[in-house]
Amino acid sequence: MFPEETASILTKTVLVPTSGIFKDDNPKHELNADTEAFCNALNCIQNLSSAGDNTRKVLRDCENLIDSLVYYIRRTVDDKNADDK
Repeated sequence: MFPEETASILTKTVLVPTSGIFKDDNPKHELNADTEAFCNALNCIQNLSSAGDNTRKVLRDCENLIDSLVYYIRRTVDDKNADDK
């Protein structure tokens, strides 16, 4: 299924490393952090979510997707970078 594969790839290669959620487990994620790539991946996820209920369920079930987004938002607010993209 296309949305499932896309969500998984974007989550594993962009959202999780850039969010910093597992930075203690994998310090190389900090080297891969790219805010612009994160925003672009998030836009793709947003577009996928408009495809319907089944796709939104796939997104909710995608491992670490929601956790990485929540972590990124909390980190951004804590760092007072709320004006960032």
